[in-house]
Amino acid sequence: MHRRVISEADKICGWPEKVLCREEISKPDKISDLPEEVLGRILSFLTTKKAVSTGILSKRWINLWKLCDSIDFIGIEADSFEDSVNSVLDSPDAVGSRFIKDFSLDCTPTCLHVHNLFKWINFLVQCKIQNLLIHIDLDEIGYHLRPKLPSSIFASKTLVRLELWWFCLEGFAFSSVGFPSLKILHLRGIIFPEPQGAREFLLLLSASPILEDLEVCYVLLGCMEEEESVIFQEFRSLRLPKLTTATISYSPWSCIPLEALTSSKSLCLGYLLSHQAYKVNQPQGPIFHNLTSLELHNSWELVGKVLHQCPKLQNLKLYEDCHGIREGMKREFLEDYPESWVDPECVPQCLLSQLRSCTIESILFLMLPTYILKNARILQSMKIEIPCKIKQRRMSLCPKASPTCELIVYG
Repeated sequence: MHRRVISEADKICGWPEKVLCREEISKPDKISDLPEEVLGRILSFLTTKKAVSTGILSKRWINLWKLCDSIDFIGIEADSFEDSVNSVLDSPDAVGSRFIKDFSLDCTPTCLHVHNLFKWINFLVQCKIQNLLIHIDLDEIGYHLRPKLPSSIFASKTLVRLELWWFCLEGFAFSSVGFPSLKILHLRGIIFPEPQGAREFLLLLSASPILEDLEVCYVLLGCMEEEESVIFQEFRSLRLPKLTTATISYSPWSCIPLEALTSSKSLCLGYLLSHQAYKVNQPQGPIFHNLTSLELHNSWELVGKVLHQCPKLQNLKLYEDCHGIREGMKREFLEDYPESWVDPECVPQCLLSQLRSCTIESILFLMLPTYILKNARILQSMKIEIPCKIKQRRMSLCPKASPTCELIVYG
């Protein structure tokens, strides 16, 4: 019987010692006859935990997982988290000879020391990492106690996807940063501290010339209110010509020039961004020539204007946060809720020839959905949530420009 030394990789998989000490199976198989490079590529399609577990098959498989170019640490027990990561990254291979394409890490701050995080990221940048996802669980830390990141992450020329959750980007000079390969940038719960936080954020965007997918959620941009318009003017010419998908929401300060987003095919805008952007943009706003899907939150008064700017729009979603209205308002007030919609002077082109689906949630006035139904000639489906029974019945009887439109009204 052959007795194996229990390694940190074994601990990742949680193997019992009696399994690790069983007799090795020496009978050859066709898969094991494949070249190591091929086996390493195959293992890269498994989770890291499962790839490491294949080491129990035979002696040859014990270290094959180290050939994987995709590594993830998700769902690892907190008490062994750092040891698990170190056991994978502290390979005897020379840094310059190892290529890691994908690395994902999802953990709580209680099982992570900043010096280890810095070491891992520095290693990954040297390994020419392409897709880097690091998620920190905010529930475990104070709002202003988010960990910082090493500067090496912004020196990478190979990053294609960068996804960061709940970090503080402090002490960086993004004017010298360049991401020539970056196509996907997702930032959630990131702090760009004062006094230059907003400017540094926009510099980060301008340093990503081929960006295709942008997601900015719960991002805090340190900036004095009186500087907003100044910064906007400074970056008025910012363009992201390759951008196809953008989601920008739940930010207390936003002055991203809408012109930077005009190449998008799919766009989701939160309340604060849409309103502040229209304050500092020219009155007519830019035209979104490629946009086919649009999602707006808490922005009823902007819908008419935005529809004129999206001539190819096919899918429209509108959301309103009226939970408090549902719970607190009396029935009479819901029935007589004041209308604030004003019909545009001319019907937007997208309603006449493009719009196919529309979803409206938590609306209390009927003029907007009525206008869309009466003018959307090729509309196929419309779903409307109305927290008032009487208005639901009124809406159900609304005439439709499209004879094939399926209207669903619920509350």
